[in-house]
Amino acid sequence: MKKLGEGQFGNVLLVTTAQKKNCYALKCISKQETIKTKLEKHLLNEKLALTTISSPFVMEYIRSFKDDNYIYFLTEFINGMELFDAIRVIGLLSSEQTMFYGAQLLHIIETFHEKSFIYRDLKPENVMVCADGYLKLIDLGTCKRLNGTEKTFTMIGTPNYMAPETLSGKGYSFPVDLWSLGIVLYEFIAGFVPFGEDAEDPMQIYQEIIKNPLKFPKHMRDEKVNSFISLLLNKNPESRMNGSFANLKKHQAFDKL
Repeated sequence: MKKLGEGQFGNVLLVTTAQKKNCYALKCISKQETIKTKLEKHLLNEKLALTTISSPFVMEYIRSFKDDNYIYFLTEFINGMELFDAIRVIGLLSSEQTMFYGAQLLHIIETFHEKSFIYRDLKPENVMVCADGYLKLIDLGTCKRLNGTEKTFTMIGTPNYMAPETLSGKGYSFPVDLWSLGIVLYEFIAGFVPFGEDAEDPMQIYQEIIKNPLKFPKHMRDEKVNSFISLLLNKNPESRMNGSFANLKKHQAFDKL
């Protein structure tokens, strides 16, 4: 077995069938660490999302099992590299490349929301670029199911990608995922995130997200793409949807595809 990754609660291993015909990823989660950090509910949310959501752009769930020390999630093995690493190899993405990936990420968010799941941590590290060039979401540990207009209050996610309403303490809902998408698309073209790029203290990052206006560097000249990113990074969460996912997908920025 080969180690694919390592996290706070265990490892991800590459495993094969006895005949070595098929490869899978095995996520090994320490029961002790999960209980110690009181993240049992997050683990249940992850399993619920894995077993509920089916999409060509989301890692396929096979099965789960457990022993005395670990809980195991068996999923498809994705032959590729993290989007985080890929964009650093490619360099700054063009408008066309940005919207190619953006369309897939928007589809992922729509799929989650249709099943009443909020993702809450969309960022390049949680997405794989497959060998065929398409994307797969790989980490569903921050998912939560919401009922209708229900809000959640847990401050969760990665500071630079968190929406302002997540930081307000007044509750947030599905539009936080669209904000994170806007940050990712901006990063593709700019080469840095729009808020808190040089800040090391999370509190400073949060202040910039809440207070600073969105600004584009001079080399981001595509007005249609900038308009789409501005829509997603509207500090008013109700304005990000542009009415519906259907309307978002009709945005002129997608004319490039």
